[in-house]
Amino acid sequence: MRNQGQFTLGVVVVVVGIVLLVANLLHIDLGLFCWPLAFILLGLFFILRPRMIEPGTAVTQKFLGEVDRSGGWTVTDEEFWYFIADADFDMTQASIPYGETRIRTLGFISDIDVRVPKEVGVLVSSTAFVSDVDFLGNREESFLGPVYQETPNYKQAERKIRLETTSFVSDIKIRQG
Repeated sequence: MRNQGQFTLGVVVVVVGIVLLVANLLHIDLGLFCWPLAFILLGLFFILRPRMIEPGTAVTQKFLGEVDRSGGWTVTDEEFWYFIADADFDMTQASIPYGETRIRTLGFISDIDVRVPKEVGVLVSSTAFVSDVDFLGNREESFLGPVYQETPNYKQAERKIRLETTSFVSDIKIRQG
């Protein structure tokens, strides 16, 4: 689903708004409930999220870190969870399988650079509070909205890279060639 991240963000914002409204109407101190509830929800996310990942997808979790994939490596379906991350995917010398390969990132702040060969189709879907996407020289900035771009050859390409990001602040650069 193309707007799954936007839908999820919308549901979260609506639920938080309803909770704040009810708390104001009933004179409830949310400070007593917010932190325990946040930890419960975070724990449930960590328990249930692995069951939602497609089989064969590698998961990398880092609080702060750098992801550097370059040279001769094999591109596979991967999911990255982080708080702050700087990810560099240089696929110009990588082995990219036929079909669609999905790379998904979930975090607070992300800086993602991707380089792919010209014959590879690329689709970028970014859901963030603030997004800055430089897609093949076309820059798109978004505030509270999704960014969705794909190369003209994406649907026909034999090899495809699908980059899906969900974060608070996202800076993405895609280059081909």
